[in-house]
Amino acid sequence: MFGIGTARQKPLYGAIFDIGSESVGVAIVESDPGTTYPQILFSHRVHMRITKNNLTIEERIRLLKETLFSASLILSRDGIEALAIHNKRARVSKILVTCSAPWSYTISRNVAYENESELKITRELIDDLVASAEAEIAKHIEEGEQPTQLTYEVVERATIDVRINDYSVLHPIGLKGKNVSLVHVTGLVPREVLSALHEVEEKIFPETQVRAHTFMLVLYCILRDIYKEQTAMTVVHVTGDTTEFGIVEGDTLVESVSIPVGLESVIRGMMTNERETGKEMYSLLLLHERGELTDEMHARVEKELNTYKEAISAALDEHAQLRRFPKTAFVLAPAPFTKLFATLLEPVLTKNLGINGAPLILDDSVLNMNANNIADPNLAISSRFFHKLHGCGELANE
Repeated sequence: MFGIGTARQKPLYGAIFDIGSESVGVAIVESDPGTTYPQILFSHRVHMRITKNNLTIEERIRLLKETLFSASLILSRDGIEALAIHNKRARVSKILVTCSAPWSYTISRNVAYENESELKITRELIDDLVASAEAEIAKHIEEGEQPTQLTYEVVERATIDVRINDYSVLHPIGLKGKNVSLVHVTGLVPREVLSALHEVEEKIFPETQVRAHTFMLVLYCILRDIYKEQTAMTVVHVTGDTTEFGIVEGDTLVESVSIPVGLESVIRGMMTNERETGKEMYSLLLLHERGELTDEMHARVEKELNTYKEAISAALDEHAQLRRFPKTAFVLAPAPFTKLFATLLEPVLTKNLGINGAPLILDDSVLNMNANNIADPNLAISSRFFHKLHGCGELANE
C-alpha cells in the first residue's frame, strides 16, 4: 500500500461487491482523479433469507451463493443501465470485493530488526522482514486457528506500516536507523466464496480485474484517513451474524476478533415460530426504534437485544484477558440501526473494555454518505476505498 502511482486523467469505473455475513451489497462507482469522494451511480443490497433455526455452514454457503447471484443479476441490469445513463461510453474495468466475518479472516504480524549501529534500509532488508512476517502467518494458518472449518485462500498481502527508530515512514528505502519494523497483514476468504465471485465475474464482467479485501482492513484504512491523529482505537463492526472487533495500536491494525452474534441474530431470536418471517421481525425492530410498539411487543424486542448484549459482554470478558483494547471506540452497524447498536454496546464497552466515553458512531456525519450519494455505510466505505486505490493513484503497480 506504499508508493505513489501515476494519477489518471480520466474517470475509472468499478463494480463493488460487499459481502456481509447475511447480505450482499453491490454498487457501480465512478472514481474521478482529483475529486474528494467517488460518485456512486447505483447501489443495492440483497439480504439472505432468515430462518428460525440456525443453519449449518453448508446451508449458509448455499444461501450466500443464492444472494450473491441475485445481487449480481440486479447489478447487471439496473447497475449497468445507471452507468449507461451517466455515460454511455463508460465500461466497468475493475471489481472491488470486500468480505466481512465470517467470510473473511485478517491476520496481522509485527516483525522487527535491530542493529547496534545505524544501517541503511535496503529493499532486501524490507523483503526479508516481509518474508519473516509471512512465514509466521503461514504457520498460524497451518495450525488451523481459523474461526471455522471453511477452507481459506489468501486474497491479499499488505504491508500497512513501516517504522524506523519507532517513527512511521512511507518510503523507508535509503533511510538510516538502528531499528526497523513493519506490520504485514494477510487477508483470507473462503474458497467457496471466491469460486462464486469468479463465476459472477465471468458471466457479467469478463476480462475485468478483481481485487478482494477483508472489510476490517478496508475500514481501518478509511478511518486512518479520516482520523489522522487517532493512533489507537477499537473498531467495532456489527454485521448480520457477527460482531467483529479490530484493534488498532500505534496507527496499525494489529488484530481482529469476531463474536458470532449480530443484527440477524436479534431478528432470529425475535421469531417465535417458523411461520414468522425475518422481514416481519425487521419491521418490528424499526417500530421499536420509533417507540411505536405495544408494551408486550416492546418487551419481546428488548429481550433479544439484551440477549445480544449479554453474549457480547461474555465474549469480551474472555478476550480482554488475552489482549489489550484501546480506549477509544468506533461503531459501524447496518443502517438504520447504527445508533441502536452503538447505544446497546456503550455500557458493554465501558464495563468490559474500559472504553472512555460514548463510542463514535460511523454514520453520515463521519462518512459523508450524502456527498457519496449513498445510504449504505458499508458500500460508502468500500467505495471510498476503491477511490483511494484508483482515483487517488495510491498504488504504484496495479
